[in-house]
Amino acid sequence: MEPSYSVWADALAKFQNASDPIQALCILALAATIFGMVWCVTRLIRDITVAILHRSARCHGPAPYDATRDPEGRWRLHGRAMPPVISGRARR
Repeated sequence: MEPSYSVWADALAKFQNASDPIQALCILALAATIFGMVWCVTRLIRDITVAILHRSARCHGPAPYDATRDPEGRWRLHGRAMPPVISGRARR
């Protein structure tokens, strides 16, 4: 019975038959690829964690604005980056 083809066995055989500088380049390229992938995954996990913590802190913090109705029936929005009055009549 004939053995089945193995991609890994073929790749290792080609790696062993390559010259020493080519083997060194392959090892460095593999190490750089693994390092880059680990860096990308840890950066993604950090960004997701920061976004979740920032969102939960923002939800439990003070409101960015406050809406009140004055005696004339106009709505007033008060906030840090908003103008003090937005004109418009309230619907009755």
